[in-house]
Amino acid sequence: MKKIIAAAVTTAFVAPAFAADVSLTGVSEAILKDSDGVMEAQLDYAFTVSASTETANGLSISADINIGGDATGETSILNEGSNSLTISGPFGKVDFGDTSGAVDAIDDATETAKELGMGTEGDDAAILWTLPSLADGLTVNVSANTDTQTTDSSASDRGQGSGVSAKYSNAGLTIGYGVNNYDTGADESIANLKYSFNGITLAYEGQTDTSSAGADTDYKNFGASYQMGDLMLGVETQEKTVSSAVTSEKTAYTVQYSLGGGVTAWLESQDDAKAASSNVTAAGLEFKF
Repeated sequence: MKKIIAAAVTTAFVAPAFAADVSLTGVSEAILKDSDGVMEAQLDYAFTVSASTETANGLSISADINIGGDATGETSILNEGSNSLTISGPFGKVDFGDTSGAVDAIDDATETAKELGMGTEGDDAAILWTLPSLADGLTVNVSANTDTQTTDSSASDRGQGSGVSAKYSNAGLTIGYGVNNYDTGADESIANLKYSFNGITLAYEGQTDTSSAGADTDYKNFGASYQMGDLMLGVETQEKTVSSAVTSEKTAYTVQYSLGGGVTAWLESQDDAKAASSNVTAAGLEFKF
């Protein structure tokens, strides 16, 4: 019986004759976290099954299915999101499914921490079109949302919408801008820049999220990191403002060391100057395969 089961599992991941490539990748991460004296242990994991092929007329087709579980105990096949079907050709790349919106496609410029990071959260989209290269270093994205998205799309409650973003990179400097608009009156915009030199990276990102009622939530993020061989040191700050009132001022530090073989050990801390009790410390071991 064990041999039959093993054969069945092996067969499930063997590429059929018509598929160019099928792969299984993943990550497993053990984490210990202390939140103001309350200890927590968790194991996060995620798997991605990817397949790609090429049609007779030269189009590249790829698909991915993401399966995972995290500290909330979610383990459904849709939990990790980003399940998609992608078509690439002379027109660029079109991603269907639970994909990034135009803003989400260029955000998180300042984030370096693995567990306690404070990147911005752009909405997902049903369709993301990355245009063919218009100039060296320039990337342009167009996204669209329908009235109903996949169940794990964070934009499903905003109605129909569209977005556009652009990112330009040259000589270590990257500048980005993007906006999403919805027929409910909600919208979000982002602007960021990042500069890297001699192992040092400095970044700034600002995002404004406006609800259908016209209330603004603003984020101002700064980030800095230094890479020296296998060691990386990073710091992030985030100021969150809701309707002109500052509600949080967070700072996070991270130390990460690559042990080789896809294994990284890390130690992080975070504090919120606007909260009476907000000290969080986390340590983890991440294995990517």
